[in-house]
Parts: sequence; C-alpha cells; structure tokens
Amino acid sequence: MVSPPISCLYACLLFNPDIATTPQLLEIQKCLQEFIGPAPTVQLESFSNWEGSAIYDHVFVTKPRTAEEIQRTVSAAATCGIQVRAVGNAHTADQVWGGRGHVHINMSELTLEGGKRVIMQPEIAGKKVASVKVAAGVTLAELNNEIAKHGHVFHLGPLIGEVTIGGAIATSAHSGFYHEPSIGGYMTRVKLVDGRGDIREFNQNSDADVLKALRCHLGLLGILFEIELEVIQQVVVNFQHVFTPLRNLFSPTVLRDLILENDFVNMFYVPYNSLTEEEAKEVTHTGTVPRSWDSGNDLVLIRIINQISAKRNFEDERPPSVPKITYNKVAFEVQLSYPVSVVKNLTDVLFLNILGIPAVDSMEYVTVDPNFTNGAAAMQIKI
Repeated sequence: MVSPPISCLYACLLFNPDIATTPQLLEIQKCLQEFIGPAPTVQLESFSNWEGSAIYDHVFVTKPRTAEEIQRTVSAAATCGIQVRAVGNAHTADQVWGGRGHVHINMSELTLEGGKRVIMQPEIAGKKVASVKVAAGVTLAELNNEIAKHGHVFHLGPLIGEVTIGGAIATSAHSGFYHEPSIGGYMTRVKLVDGRGDIREFNQNSDADVLKALRCHLGLLGILFEIELEVIQQVVVNFQHVFTPLRNLFSPTVLRDLILENDFVNMFYVPYNSLTEEEAKEVTHTGTVPRSWDSGNDLVLIRIINQISAKRNFEDERPPSVPKITYNKVAFEVQLSYPVSVVKNLTDVLFLNILGIPAVDSMEYVTVDPNFTNGAAAMQIKI
C-alpha cells in the first residue's frame, strides 16, 4: 500500500458513513484508491441482497483477482477506519455485510495460482478421501461442474448452485443430508487475510479450534480467499419427487422416520393449493381465504435422494394440474413438472433452478431475528 496523503487521512478522520453526502463518499473513494494503488479499482455502488432485505445506497466495492489485492483493500480500509467484508452472491437474509459507506470485497473474480479457481489436490498415500482447493468466490455449481470431470462431487451446501463457497462457509449453510455436517465440516485448510492485512493459514491437524470457529464466522474472522475441501467419489442415486398432503407431516413419527430413513430429504410448500372452486371464487371476490380452507389438504413436495441400492417406494399424490389459486403458481407448475423418480449422478440432482421464481415470493415469511441482528452488529463494532 502506498503512503497515504495527509489530506486523505484527515478526510477519513472526519468521515461518518451513516450520514456522508455523495461528495464526501466520492472523496473517500478517491482516497481508498490512493491507499490501494492501481489495482483493484474502487467503485462506489448501491447494494442489495437477493431478497431485498438489506439495501444500501452507497458502498465501496473492489473485485480483487489475487490475495495481494485483497491485502491492499483490507489495509486501505483499516487506514481509513472503514469496515470491510467479503461478499459473494448475497443470498443471506440477515444483514451480515458492511453497511452504508463501508467496503465490500466482491470475490467473484478471485483466482488461485495459474489463474485457476478450482484445483484438484494430488492423492496422498494413506489419505482416504480426495480434496480440492477452491477460490472463495467459486459457486457450488461451478465447483461441482469442475470436479465432476475428475469423477468427484461435493454434495453439501444449499440447493442454490449460485451460492459461493466462501459465503456458504461463513453462514454455516447446510443441505438436506441429515447425517452430514454443514458445508464447513468438510473444510480441512484455509488461507485468509486478517484485519491487519496479513495472510494467515490454518489447517485441521494443527488448528482444529480455529477451523471450528471458521465454520460459521459471519465474515468477522478475516477474508477467506483459499479453501481446501474434502470431496467424495461420484455416485449414482435415485432421486424422487413425491407429493403428500400436509396433514401427513403433522405427525412427529412420520417426520422422524422420513428424515432418518433416507439420505436426503427436502420439502417445498406452496400454500392454498387445495382450494376448491367455490373457495377460489371467494378468494377472488373478497381477497381473503375462507375459513373452510384446511391447510392439511394442501400438497407438499418432498424431494428424496437415496443410493440406488435402497429400495424405497413412496405414494405420490400429485394433482393433474395447478389449482387456480396458489401462493406461487409459477413455482407449483415447476414442481409438478418434476419426474416421480429418476436415476442420475449425484452432481446432476443437487441444485434447483431458481430463475423465474420471484425472491419476494420465496422469502416473504422469513422473520429477521432482532437478537441475531443486534448481536452481529455488536460483534462488528467490537472486532
């Protein structure tokens, strides 16, 4: 990092990101670029997460390509007294990013040695599982597309392939594999840039406690940029889509057996899909759901994955068409198009295509926990 001009140090001293005007923000943008040098470029942009629950009109954004560029960005932010956070594809609902007037390090263009983003590690004698080294901005879909070429799969993580590895680890994202840990449970080594701009490296053998903390660090323990993960051999699975009335899931025993007796279970519920013609007319006329509607009659989609050796049959009660009134008609139409059963490689059944499904429809009932939000804010101030 270059020596900061006195004028910039003074501007940073007076800078209040919450109330800064556009000219003040532009001045800080110029100063950050002075601190960093020619690369990466500092942009002043607006920010919104995927569902629109976290929106900032102005944040400083860099897109580093190397670890050194991350170091420059962190050091510049520290010099100016501004918070800095790594940002992936912003699928997290809670406000865990740096707020207005702070620095977002967009990891989408980050590469490892040789310009690669995914690197299979050489096999080591006595090591039972394979591993892969990834840049933090690599998405789950990108990772699986690459390692599938080598006969491997990374089966953990959310059903959204656009989620980044770094973001999924930071938020301890998980999948529907009941017997598996969150995505960070397969992390064996990591490199990060700490708050001073220094590179630190930790591994499972000598730094087990640090690795545990990093499995849900919420962006508060440094900027992870290089991550090593264990991966498994590609496997052929039986992938099933079953519709069942919601009332069947009211039973704790049914739920327990469903989850424990299958490798993977995931459920999707589109409300009001059991409305009768008369009830649908009443909704159209009054704008409210009649008391005669019984949620227990609504159908729930259950997605189930098992090894092909596991012979399990489920009754599928899918309707012939989409009811006139549903909470998200488009989503229900997509669900009805899924085959009852299909045999495929695990890589090919891991992710859902969320294109065309409005974020607001998918996230309307997510309630922000004020205790979590306040706690995260307090930790940001403390750290």
